[in-house]
Amino acid sequence: MQNHAPQCNIAVMNCHDKLRVKFPHIVKAGNAVVKIYRGKAGGYDLFTVVHYRDGVRRRHAFGKYANARSHAQEVATQIAHGQLDVLSLTNSDRDNYVVATNLLEPFGIPLRSAVEEYVAARSHLDGESLLSAVKEHAGRRRHVIEKNVGEIVDEMLAAKRHDGLSSRYLYMLRSDLTRFKNSFQTNIGSISSKVIDDWLLAQNVTARTRNNLRAAIVTLFNFAKSRGYLPKGQPTEADDVRRAKDRGGKIGILTPKELAKLIVSTPDEIKLYLALGAFTRVARQRNPAA
Repeated sequence: MQNHAPQCNIAVMNCHDKLRVKFPHIVKAGNAVVKIYRGKAGGYDLFTVVHYRDGVRRRHAFGKYANARSHAQEVATQIAHGQLDVLSLTNSDRDNYVVATNLLEPFGIPLRSAVEEYVAARSHLDGESLLSAVKEHAGRRRHVIEKNVGEIVDEMLAAKRHDGLSSRYLYMLRSDLTRFKNSFQTNIGSISSKVIDDWLLAQNVTARTRNNLRAAIVTLFNFAKSRGYLPKGQPTEADDVRRAKDRGGKIGILTPKELAKLIVSTPDEIKLYLALGAFTRVARQRNPAA
């Protein structure tokens, strides 16, 4: 004879044969105690959560043990923290509360945090459905290739050299972006405008140098977008980084020793440029009309 015993949903622990819990089951949180009783109603299991408030015995029944257990734990926690009044809800509202907390359980997100995040997200959508916005965002991100900052810097410099850009420009770009990639050994898509702004402030450089660094980073992010390493059709995080107020400064003059040291330490391809620039400057100092 075949066994026609009903299948058990272990996830909700609602099967009489599989539910190995001694009743009444006691749930504790600190000194708070809440009990779960098991009974039958219409041939089905019924789990009743019982606790006392203001000397009155409070009861709430559930068809599934998992829901009863979740509610009992929440009640016990609220009693322990003296916050039981938040659970003074109608039966319908209480059922909605239990369902909501069960839906959030796989994500480990408290109900309040989920509601706050939802409200904050909706405030930016101007009436658009949150789900619709998320799907659109996911669609744009689906075709983005994750790429490390250092790899993109090397790739962009190679592309700029291939385009025949000046040696001086490439030298300055390499210098600025090497500093950046050494600080951010991560996926470029994970870097926000705030992180970039904080990094620029931490460099402790003049406003002009800070803006030069920002310009190099914007160039890098736009290159990454063109290669599919960032979502296309929208501004990059670097575009939102504010510019520093450059009030100018006193222009200094290098001594012969400082000039010699600078020329020796630079790449061969720009030594001539520095030498010509320096001696041209000397000539102008000697003859302002030149």
